[in-house]
Amino acid sequence: MKKKLSLVLALALASPVLAQSTNTLDELWHFQDAVPTAPGQTDLRFSFGWETGSFQGSGDQFILTPSLFWGLSDGVELSLTVPSWVGDGGDRGGYKDGNYDTNLGLLFRLHEQEGDGPAVALAMNFRIPTGNNSERFDAELRLIATHDYGDSGIRTHCNLFVKNTNGDNNHARRNNQTVFSSRAGRNIMRGFGSNNRRGGSRDLQYGVVLGADGPLCGDGSVRWVMDYMHRSSVTDGQNNWNVAEAGWEWTMNEADRLGMSFQVNLDRSTDGPNFGAIMTYAHALTY
Repeated sequence: MKKKLSLVLALALASPVLAQSTNTLDELWHFQDAVPTAPGQTDLRFSFGWETGSFQGSGDQFILTPSLFWGLSDGVELSLTVPSWVGDGGDRGGYKDGNYDTNLGLLFRLHEQEGDGPAVALAMNFRIPTGNNSERFDAELRLIATHDYGDSGIRTHCNLFVKNTNGDNNHARRNNQTVFSSRAGRNIMRGFGSNNRRGGSRDLQYGVVLGADGPLCGDGSVRWVMDYMHRSSVTDGQNNWNVAEAGWEWTMNEADRLGMSFQVNLDRSTDGPNFGAIMTYAHALTY
C-alpha cells in the first residue's frame, strides 16, 4: 500500500502547472529563503544528487527527487517531495533502490522586509512514512530571515531549526538514511530522517544555517549562492556537523531554471557524508 501511495504521489509531481519564481531553489541549499512561491504558480522540479558514503566502507549514493511547489496564496507555499535512491549504494539496506518517504513542507511569510529589518518566514517540514519499512513521523520547525540589499542584488539568509525525530524509515535493517541532497538537502542533508546505524537517533536535533546569494552577470540571470551549516549530529555519541556549500542558479527564461551545488563536510563528521553535489531543473507554470 505504501509503495502504491508513493507511486501516486510521484506521478502527481509530474503533472503540469508554472512563470518565473524569484525565490531560491530550496533543493540545492541548506537554507530556505523567506520568499514563498508566487500565488497562482506551481514549480515542477527534478533534482539529481550524489554523495560519498556516510560511513567507512559504504558506497556512494545517488538520489533522484521530483518536487512540487505551490503558491497557495500571498505569503503561503506548500511543497511535496519524494526522494528515491537509485542504484546500489551499499548502505541502503531494504531500500537500496528506493526510499519513497514523502516530505511535506509549509512556508508562511510572517513579515515583509522593512528598512534594516529582514523579511521573516516560518517553515514546517514533515517526513511522512510512505516508504517500505517506514514508521511514524519526523517534524522540523525553521525560523527564516532574508535581507535584500537592494541595487547590489545581494541577499543574506539566516535559518534556525529544530527537529523532532520520532520515526525510523528502515527499522528492519537500521541503516543510515541521512545524506546530502535536495529537499532531501532540506529533509536529508539537514538531517530530516532517522539514522540508527551507530547508536540511537537523536530525538531532538537542531542547527543554524548562514547563507548569501548575488548576481554573477549584469542582468542577474546567473547568481552565485553559498552557505555554511552547523548542526547537531544525527546519532548519539557523534560529533556535530560543519558543512559548507557553494554553487550557482541560472534563470534560463521566464519558466525554466537550472542550478548546481557542491557540499563539503569541513570536519568529516562521523555520521555524515564527506562530499556531495546536486543538480536541479525547475519548470514554472501558472494556472
